[in-house]
Amino acid sequence: MQVLQKINKYISQILKVALIACFTYMTVVLSLQVFGRYLFHKGFSWTEETARYIMIWAVFLGAAYIALNLEHVKVSIIEDLMKKQKHKQILELVQHIAGFIFVVIVLKYGFMQMTIAKLSKSANTGFSMMFPYLVFPVAFALLSYAYFYRALDDIVKLTKKDQTEGGEEQ
Repeated sequence: MQVLQKINKYISQILKVALIACFTYMTVVLSLQVFGRYLFHKGFSWTEETARYIMIWAVFLGAAYIALNLEHVKVSIIEDLMKKQKHKQILELVQHIAGFIFVVIVLKYGFMQMTIAKLSKSANTGFSMMFPYLVFPVAFALLSYAYFYRALDDIVKLTKKDQTEGGEEQ
């Protein structure tokens, strides 16, 4: 589990840097667009399109980051109704397994969409549409790792609690 924790921290750092780069790029490029329109009365055709693609990347990479670090918003109505901590942990495990199954399914379709999209070009830049659609396999692979890691962590916590509870009874 310690190896996975190190991998988790490493991926988290990479995602943090990637998110900072995405937002920096969007800020610079969209500022360039505003100044270009203001000063030259003509904008650049590529700025809006590339900023939109980078924003999509930022959203999906951000989703992977928050899932990896358990920083996402959650509705805890069912969890709050449960009295025992063990039941709450089991519910969390079920949620992580369900999330893992969902992102693996989306990952499969993300690869399919990317292979279809690489056949077309974007309107303004002429780049392959594979780049914007590449976000699905990348982000959902990271999300599947995050949910796998969290589910494994839940299992470890549940088994440790069971062992300590069993030890106390003896």
